[in-house]
Amino acid sequence: MFGLKNENLRKRTGLLALTLSLITVSGLLAACDSGTTATSLATTATSTTATSTTVAVPATTAASTTAAASTTSTAPTKAPDTVQPGAGQTVPFLEDRTDPVGLVKSFYNAINRKEYQRAYGYWGNAAGKGVENTPASYPQFVQGYADTASVAVTTGQTRSDAGAGQQYTSIPTVLMAKHPDGTSQTFYGCYVTHKTNPGIDPSDNGKYWTLQTGKIQTAPASSKTEDLLAQACQDATSPQAPAFYEERTEAVNLLKSYYNAINRKEYQRAYKYWESAGSGVNNTPPVYADFVKGYADTVSVNLTTGTPSSEGAAAGSTYITIPAVLVASQTNGTTQTFYGCYTTRKTNVGVDPNPDASKYWRLYTGEIQLAPAGSNTSTLLSQGCKTN
Repeated sequence: MFGLKNENLRKRTGLLALTLSLITVSGLLAACDSGTTATSLATTATSTTATSTTVAVPATTAASTTAAASTTSTAPTKAPDTVQPGAGQTVPFLEDRTDPVGLVKSFYNAINRKEYQRAYGYWGNAAGKGVENTPASYPQFVQGYADTASVAVTTGQTRSDAGAGQQYTSIPTVLMAKHPDGTSQTFYGCYVTHKTNPGIDPSDNGKYWTLQTGKIQTAPASSKTEDLLAQACQDATSPQAPAFYEERTEAVNLLKSYYNAINRKEYQRAYKYWESAGSGVNNTPPVYADFVKGYADTVSVNLTTGTPSSEGAAAGSTYITIPAVLVASQTNGTTQTFYGCYTTRKTNVGVDPNPDASKYWRLYTGEIQLAPAGSNTSTLLSQGCKTN
């Protein structure tokens, strides 16, 4: 199944997207002043070696809202050591995305330098999706800092969780925000950063951390920094991934293995199950980069299969078609139902000297479309492969 960006999946450029459900913050002051309460996101404590650090930030002037948003760069950018953001003051440039705490410091360095495009880009795919406590559209993101002169950052002991090809680190954070009128406010909460394990994704996703979640709130009056840091990430829970599953000697199990890989964000594994991925053939995946992008808005996919049908042997191969219904949970909290037909192929014994060719099934094509409203699963399964 390729892409859920419009109703006709046969014309899509990506496959059904998976993203872990994460919480992020959209504009520090905008989110906190509205009293927004984020869903908790915790991690399993596997590392508590980080020490509290404070980033002292000189005051800067209020922000402009005229710039356009940019995407996350794939490597640390170069910039002068200092800039003149206004009022005769300078803020040294800082960018370190190879470390999760360094990423948070880099984010607020960009805010204090009024480099909002850089700051927005650190959220990666989490920005602008309309999900609770994630950054809003870029103009709204910038506007959220219009009354902020500077932000000083203090971080506490980090907690890490690794699994399913991903790494997550939660970072207790206290923020001292100064306003242009000289007043200040204290905020505290938990940022969660993410990166893909090396070898899972050939892009720089395995090298650099991105901001995935943020739960930030106004601190009670007279709170001590150490107390706020101790409380900041207490109610977090780590995202859960399904157990690993791979079985390709049966056609239906191949399809189950495929969506297991998608739900675990193991896109390279899923991509390899396709026989003609990236070839441009109808009803097959696009090039790998577009394949991965196609999963940016999906949390998980629930697969239901119907009765497979053998198409017999032809030209040294055996084909099996599988009716399928897919219920996609999306990052905005909604679900969509799709249905259609996957065709799998296996080489007949003796045709190919490679024994794996006749042992393992491969995904040959997938023709999937949006289900009509109110459709039931049994009806969709009965119709899934009728036109194939």
